[in-house]
Parts: sequence; structure tokens; C-alpha cells
Amino acid sequence: QDETDVTQINLNDNLQRIFGIPRLPLSAVSDKLMELASEQEPLEITYRLKLQGEVQPMVYEAQVEVENPIMHEMRKAVDEEDIAETEGACDEVDAQIGALIQEMQQRKRRRDFLTKFAERPLLFLHDVTVSLAVDLQTIRSEGSGRYG
Repeated sequence: QDETDVTQINLNDNLQRIFGIPRLPLSAVSDKLMELASEQEPLEITYRLKLQGEVQPMVYEAQVEVENPIMHEMRKAVDEEDIAETEGACDEVDAQIGALIQEMQQRKRRRDFLTKFAERPLLFLHDVTVSLAVDLQTIRSEGSGRYG
């Protein structure tokens, strides 16, 4: 993207060969891609065959596929090395985002804990004590069943 005008995309050398321009408006990207990917009109060739005897008009239909030179340039522009490099960078960014999300969740839990404690310290300490007492009873009841 262009740093001064975010509606424009600065094309690298490979894309400049494909599109034929150095900059492309963001809104025109889909139109340009559809142009390149659209099916071309069939090519009609008229000719006469004379085998033996009189010339008789005949019609033959043959389907011939020719690789579009622009598509060839597009494939060259996006080679496998670039894709692997980009995927590695995406994986690295995904890992960083995951780590940041976990850190944010931990900080939110800590903030909620401290906020609840600051608002009503006696009620908070009572709730914590009750919770610990329930945990202790659970541990004792499980422990006596296992070893007793």
C-alpha cells in the first residue's frame, strides 16, 4: 500500500509486468483480476479443404488451449519460495498474537481479582475462605477413600 495514499497499491516489479502500471487503485484490484481471469472469445479461422474432386464446404470444430502469457507471468511472480516464506512469517505472527492474547487474559483475570478485592475486601476474603474450606473438605474426603 502507498504510505501517503492508502487507496493506492504500489506494485512490485512482478506485478508491474502483469498489470502494466506502477500503481493501482485498491478499488480496481478485483476488476483487473477478473479481466485477467476471464475467458477469451473463441478465434474463428475460415479455410477451404480440397481433397479430391469438387470443393465442398465443411465445418470442423477443434478446441485448442493456449496458455495465456499474462497468467504465465502471474505464476512466475508467485513462486513457491515466496509462498513458503510468507507462510512462515504468518505462522510467526500467529504465534505472537496467541501469546499476546494469553497475556491479556491473564492480566484481565488479575485485574478482576484485584478489583473485586478493592471494592469489598471483607466479602472477598469471606468468599475465598469458604472456597478454600470446600476444597479442603473435598481433598480430605477423596484422601480417606483412597488410602483408608
